[in-house]
This record gives sequence, C-alpha cells and structure tokens, in this order.
Amino acid sequence: MSHLQIKHMDRRNLVIGISLVLLSLLMPNLVNVENFQIYEILYQSIANQERVYIIYAALKLVALNAIRCIPHYVGAFFIGESIEMTYKGKPINFLRALLICTIIPIVYFLIGQIYHIRYDFGGPALMLIAMLVMLEKINFNLVNLSKKTLMVILMIISLQLLDVMPDLDNLPFGRGETSTDIKVISHFMEADTYLQFAAMLLFFLLFSGSILMCKLILDENNLRQMNEIKEQNEKMHTERRLQAMEERTQQELRHLVHDLKTPLTSAQALVSVVKLSCPQNNRELEYLTRVEDSMDHMSSMISEVLYENRRSVVTTEHITRALLAQISNAEYATLVHTRNSVPEIKVEVNEIRFLRALINLIENSYHALEPDREGDICVLVTLDAGSPNRDVCFQVKDNGKGIPAENLNSIWEDGFSTRNSHGLGLSFVRQVVEQNQGSIEMTSEVGKGSVATIQIPESEENYE
Repeated sequence: MSHLQIKHMDRRNLVIGISLVLLSLLMPNLVNVENFQIYEILYQSIANQERVYIIYAALKLVALNAIRCIPHYVGAFFIGESIEMTYKGKPINFLRALLICTIIPIVYFLIGQIYHIRYDFGGPALMLIAMLVMLEKINFNLVNLSKKTLMVILMIISLQLLDVMPDLDNLPFGRGETSTDIKVISHFMEADTYLQFAAMLLFFLLFSGSILMCKLILDENNLRQMNEIKEQNEKMHTERRLQAMEERTQQELRHLVHDLKTPLTSAQALVSVVKLSCPQNNRELEYLTRVEDSMDHMSSMISEVLYENRRSVVTTEHITRALLAQISNAEYATLVHTRNSVPEIKVEVNEIRFLRALINLIENSYHALEPDREGDICVLVTLDAGSPNRDVCFQVKDNGKGIPAENLNSIWEDGFSTRNSHGLGLSFVRQVVEQNQGSIEMTSEVGKGSVATIQIPESEENYE
C-alpha cells in the first residue's frame, strides 16, 4: 500500500481551475494586439510626437498580457489549492508546487502549437511561477481562496510591467515583438525616462499592494489557526471535565447501589426465613413469594442502574406499564397515550436506561408542543416482521412544531439544542439504543410534528 495519498480534493476549485486553464487556450483569439489597437496608438504617437501615447500603448500591452495570462496562472493556482496530498500522514506541499510548474509551461507550449505564436517565457513568467510555488509552500489553507486569488492577480499585473521598462533591456524582460517595438519607439522619441518612471511607479504600487495583501492573509491565517487551537483546547478541557464528572457519578452510583442493596438483601433473607415457617399452600406463603419476586426484580433494576451493558428480558407490556408509572406525576402525563399491538413479545434491554430514553423522547415531544403545551403524544409498540431480527418498534409521535430539515442530522450530537438546554438528551437516547443493539431515526415535518422510531431486536426467548 502506497504511503502517498490524496487527503482532500476540492472538486469545485478543481473544476474552476481546469476551466480557467482551458479558457487560457482561447485567449489569443479573444484578446490580441489587433483588437487592443496598440499599433494604431504607436503610429499616432509618432505622427503627433506625443510621448504620452507611448505610455498609453505600453499600459494597454500590460493589460493585454495580464488578461491573457491570468486564466492559466490563476487556473494552475486553483488546481494546486484544490488538492491536498500526504506522505505517511504528513502534508507535502511541494507536489502542489510541482503541479503548477508543470501546468504553466504546457499551456505556453499548446498555445504555440495551436496558434503558431510564441508567448515569451521570460523573466515575468519565471518570477510568477516562483511566487506561486512559494505561496503553495506557505500553505495558508484557512483563508478564503478569493482573497488569495486577488493577491495573485495583483502580482501578475505588477510583473507584466517589467516587460515595458526600457532599463531592463539587457535582462530577460520584454522580449516579445510588441514590447520590443514599444521600447524602440520610446527610445527613438526620447521617452525612455517617462516610460520607465510610469512603469516603475505602477509596479511599486501594485507589487507593494500584493505583498501587503499577502501579509494580511498570513496574519488572518495565523489568527484562524490560533482560534482552532483554542477551540480544540477548550473541547479537550470540556471532555476531561465531563469524563471526571462521569467517573464521579459512577463512583456515587456504586455507593448508592451498595446502600440500596444492603437493606434489600436483609429484607430478602428475612422473607426467606418467614417463608420457612409458613405451611404449604398457604395464602401468606403466596404473598411472601410475590414479595420475594418483587425484591428480586428490584435488585436486578438497581444493578442495571450501575451496569450500562447489563440487560434483562422483559415484555413490551411490562415496559409500557413501567413507562406510564414513571411519568404518572409529570405535567405532560395526560397528553401521553400508548398503543401496544404486541404486549407478549419480549425484548432484552437495560430496563432502567431504556425507560429513561423513552421518557427523554416524550419530554422532547412535550416541549415541541409550545407555546400552549396542548396536543397529543402517542407511544406505539409494533413488530416489524419483515426485518432480519423481527425488530420491535417503539415509536414516539407528536403533532408539535417539528424539526427543520437542516437540523435533523445534528440533533444526535452532544451539546446540540434548539431550546437553550445542555443538549445531552437525544445524544443519551441514541447511546442507550445502540448499547441495546438497536437503532433509532427521527422523521419530522415543520408544523406537523415528529416521529422518533426505535428498533430493538426481538428476544430469542420468544422462539423457545
């Protein structure tokens, strides 16, 4: 298995980048020296002996070259930004830079083959490639790509001004036919100083602007990184605090279970002693047996409070009766109705925690009946005979305000809440259902209500 992997690919930016590169192949047809009328301006400058026309022609050439090369430079930059590669888990940005260095020369070559014209691959092109490579190595991925694109465009325009500077004739700048003609005419009309000054001034302003923008982008990226680190630290602190609370709660539960079981064990022993003194087939013996069975069940329920994975086999009728008994004193008790079509079917669950999960769903439904707290909450128990495990379905339905579609995927997350609560209710419900080998889903329609469906496998005891 290769250690080189594509960690992330932004398809949108990749498509934009490829589209811009393809557009650059059409640019010689769309914009050229003829439709920019550069030579007409040069002829006018010679005829009128006006130096300002030379500067105007030079600026139009800079605009023309910038418009023609922006698509493939920005396109290559987009393609590089869209792919994030790793080697043995570590990011490798030089491959993105290598991709840019490969794309741009290929575009120059294809334009030459298609239109039989030569784009001068000189100083500005090499400097732009070097700057794009450097930007990829800086790796400020947390900043909006549009800001980085604007910075690249400023760099492209500023470096194109180097091609029309007469003082750079001996360097690999301005070797194209039109830029050479502009500088020859400028020299002939003794306008070199004016052209050099104008180009230098604009170069300084635009290049300084791009550097300043790069600095601002770096600062923004660093600030975002610091905020991410701060959020991660806060999350870790919260998780540690919750873990400490859970450990303390578990310890307190162990003490509570011990305190509850001690007198219960004594009571069970006393009942057993009393039963020994009762004659057979006596009514008192029957009552004592029922008391003993109830205490055994109570002992089992107390153990389920402590041990999350401890489960017992109970009928759905037992669960619905226990549910109604627990909510009998709640303010929403009169709104809750149950319909159990499979009362004798058994399921294997942690009874205490499963009942708590159902109560959480009922309480959520009750809060969804705002503001009048009037409506109907129905608990349905059915058997899904078509499922592989003959799942028993527990449904909690309400006709409340419903849940917006954009929130349905978030309601199970820790801390998510739409009513300023701690946001642990539905997260706890899902945890309990999954610990009991079940599944849960929520369907909802705004203004009509919600349905929470829990599916628990039928107990194997039903087949005995």
